[in-house]
Amino acid sequence: MIHLVVGVALVVAGLAILSNKSWGRGAGVAAAGISLITQFMFVPYYPAWAIPVMALDLVILFALTRFHVGADDSR
Repeated sequence: MIHLVVGVALVVAGLAILSNKSWGRGAGVAAAGISLITQFMFVPYYPAWAIPVMALDLVILFALTRFHVGADDSR
């Protein structure tokens, strides 16, 4: 159930980012952060899945927080 809720939040945030919504990046950072934290609960049970997802969450967080306000991101 936890993965389903977090997954839906990640999809909504991803669609908002692709639609260039103002709240998309904040929602994406929050959802990826929550996903990263929840993966720690599943490391003892599914380490082959949880660790790569944690790495992907870190990459997502890095990419979303590298955005500079006022920068031209239309490249």
